[in-house]
Amino acid sequence: MSLVISEASAFDMLEALDDLGRPARIGRRRFALVARQVSQGATLTIRTSGGELCLCGGLWPEPDHAEAWFAVGPACQAHLGAVLRIVARVTALTCRAAGVAEVRTYVHPDSVAGARIARLLGFEVQPGGQPGAPTVFIRRFHEHG
Repeated sequence: MSLVISEASAFDMLEALDDLGRPARIGRRRFALVARQVSQGATLTIRTSGGELCLCGGLWPEPDHAEAWFAVGPACQAHLGAVLRIVARVTALTCRAAGVAEVRTYVHPDSVAGARIARLLGFEVQPGGQPGAPTVFIRRFHEHG
């Protein structure tokens, strides 16, 4: 089955899963935040050719870096390798085009899957995190990728 890549919409998040693999609860406040992220940042959605959500995510611009965010869908695990290759490539190209040298992502301390995905995408843990706070992962991009 092939994968289809498009720009994300806030409605894609309604199909996302939580860290336990259950449908995520997206309240009004979080939906508004996601709507703002997709309208003001670079985004992507990856779906199977049958329409199942694999992943939606994006880069939120900050003054000195970009913040990566993503949410996985029900089809992500079955296509994990391909999804990660796409996300890594799109992130690198977007950062190069926008002149972004550093990307950060914040992972809930209990999210083993989120930390694994961040590492597989080339992010490294920023030392000095506070207990119970989100873990900060950083990836630096240079002029050539």
